[in-house]
Amino acid sequence: MFVSITALTLDELQSYWDALAVDAPIVAPLAASAWSAGFGMLTDRFGATWSASVTAE
Repeated sequence: MFVSITALTLDELQSYWDALAVDAPIVAPLAASAWSAGFGMLTDRFGATWSASVTAE
C-alpha cells in the first residue's frame, strides 16, 4: 500500500512525520528538495509506504 500526505507547513509535516517514523524504516529522510520545502518517504510498522511533502506555494 502507498499513501501520500501533504501539509501546508514544514512544522505541520514534521509532527505527522515524527508519529509515523516510530519503528519505521526511512526510505528518504524528511528534508528540503528541489520541489518542496520538505519531502520524505518511509514504510510504517504496518508495511504501508508513506510519501510526505509540504504543499508547494
